[in-house]
Parts: sequence; structure tokens; C-alpha cells
Amino acid sequence: VSTQSTWGIKELEEIQRLAAEKLQAESRMWSLREHDLQEQFAFREQELNTQHLSKIRRLEEENNQLRDMYGIQRQTEADLLHSAPVYVGIDVTEDRHQLFFTQEAIKMHPGVRVVGVEGPAVQAGLQHGDLITKVSTTNAVHTRIDFKRSLDKLSPGEVVMLHVERGGEDRVVPVLAAEPLPPQLGP
Repeated sequence: VSTQSTWGIKELEEIQRLAAEKLQAESRMWSLREHDLQEQFAFREQELNTQHLSKIRRLEEENNQLRDMYGIQRQTEADLLHSAPVYVGIDVTEDRHQLFFTQEAIKMHPGVRVVGVEGPAVQAGLQHGDLITKVSTTNAVHTRIDFKRSLDKLSPGEVVMLHVERGGEDRVVPVLAAEPLPPQLGP
């Protein structure tokens, strides 16, 4: 009986030792698997960051190209805007977000933002920040050039009806077109 119980205890100890080794091996395997998953995650994260950085760089490049185009456009507009046959006292710009719009999208969201008001425009009640969407009975105004061209049709003494959005409300503001100001000399 003593041999059987010794044999049973030794066998039991061996089974426990093997179970412990198996548990350690599985633990190492899960640890390695976890490490592999962490490495895969880190690699994928780095890959995605690289893709995002690449997209960001491409978008920044496109943005810079648009800004360059816009800057050139504004220079050519400056000549047009200062050669108006009438003076209404309004300086406008396209909304900044329009830089990222396609021509089709700009047509869907008309308007030029008032950034400067003086003379006749002040007397008419136009305010900085107003959005001019239409001039008189012409089509919608989409750009500074559209706005300028609609003023080119006026003569001094005529009243131009500006369709304006202010604070979410549409209104019509009549502005008396005056004689153009004499050109300013440089410094």
C-alpha cells in the first residue's frame, strides 16, 4: 500500500509539474502573442500616421496653390475694383471658406462679405460683416469680380439695391452710387 500511495503522490507531483510547465508555456505564448499584436498595432498606427501626414502635406500643398491663385486673382481684381465708374463705399471679399469650394459649390452659396464700409454705404446702413448676395435685379453675386461688374453698369446718382444677409435675415439696402474717388497716390 505504501508503494501505491508513493507512486500516486509522485505521479501527482509530476502531473502538477507538467501542468505548471504547460501553464508557463501558454503564458509565454500569450505574452509573445500580445507583444506581436502590440507591434502590429504600433506598425499599423505608424502606417496610418504616415498616410495621414502624406494626405495633410498634399492638402497643404493644394491649399497653398489655391492661396497663390487667390492672391494673384486678388491682385488683378484690385485693378478692376479701383477702376469703378461709381463709388459706393464698399470693400468686399469672398468668404474664406470659399477657397476650398469648387466653382459649382460657390454658385450654390452666393455672396461676398463686406469688409469695409464708408461714404454712401455707411449712409445706407450697410455694416461690416454683411453678406451681399445680389445686386439690384442681376443674378446672384458669387465673387468680388461679380460685385464689381454689377457696379460697372451704374452711373453716379443711381440707386443700387443690395440684397444682404445679416444675422440670418435677408434685407434690401438701397445705396446711392456717387462719383468715383480720385485715384490715391502712393506713399
